[in-house]
Amino acid sequence: MEEELNQVLQQELQDPLLSCAMIDQGSNSRTLQVFSPRHGELLVKRYVDDGRRRLETEYMALKFLSRKGLPVARPLMARSAEFYAVYSRLPGKHPCAEKADTRILAQLLDFLRQLHGFRAELPDFAPAADACLSAGAAIALVQDRRQQLAGVDDGRLQKFLTSAFDPCCELLSRRFQAAVGSAFFEALPETEQTLSPSDFGLHNALCTADGRLSFVDFEYFGRDDPAKLVSDFLWHPSMELPAAFRASFLQGCRELYGESFYQRWQDSHAIHGLKWVLLLLNEFLPQHWQRRCFAGEKASRQQRQQYQLEKAQSLLARLEVLEKGTADEC
Repeated sequence: MEEELNQVLQQELQDPLLSCAMIDQGSNSRTLQVFSPRHGELLVKRYVDDGRRRLETEYMALKFLSRKGLPVARPLMARSAEFYAVYSRLPGKHPCAEKADTRILAQLLDFLRQLHGFRAELPDFAPAADACLSAGAAIALVQDRRQQLAGVDDGRLQKFLTSAFDPCCELLSRRFQAAVGSAFFEALPETEQTLSPSDFGLHNALCTADGRLSFVDFEYFGRDDPAKLVSDFLWHPSMELPAAFRASFLQGCRELYGESFYQRWQDSHAIHGLKWVLLLLNEFLPQHWQRRCFAGEKASRQQRQQYQLEKAQSLLARLEVLEKGTADEC
């Protein structure tokens, strides 16, 4: 793939000395570094073809955000038919979540504050991937992901789902529906929505040597409830953030989005946790494993499944503690 793409880019960017090599792998795409004497260092992202319009969503989001001056990559060229796009290369490396400090916190909150400042332009954007613009949508999202796993022929998985996940899900769902009451099916007003990367966190940030953050991965960008954005940040299994940092992040978001946001977050946080338990089990779904292989997964499928199942069990245990009211979980 690299040789073929290299030839195409030499023609597109008019640089016969250009060369590219794979440098990274994600779960849904391949990323290559391009060395161009004419254009400098660039990145090429090759997207999986799964019908989700990942390239179009990310390219449009980065075009908008870079024009607004936010710390993101500049989109330079896209070829939708071939599922690849070219971006400027951002400096830095992924920061260590365990060592996240007040300067990192300030930059995370400032990025969200700037996104929220673009609320007047919300109508120009579609809902984010898996957006939860009503309380009912949050429950439906969990139910849909649970149904996808119901037909998987794997004894380990089904035992965990029926004996552990389902009872916890039933209890937390009842509590959630009781808490939101008649507002369960009400659409969230645009005044309460925000623009969301929909996969926001330090796992999708780069930090330079002098501590400046920039942000990557906007394949799921769009309109959403900030309560979902914040819950996803706090539940994300790729970030082991210090408890004090998590609490400060939540407080900063409360000040940014207001008390109505905070009430929705309190009501829905556990439901989004249930969703993350199921997301960790995606390796059991054939279509997700195909995307993993496209992105360059090296581990065997059974190894990945066992690893993800153990992570799901651990996350559910946290939810069960939260459900019993024996922990102040954020």
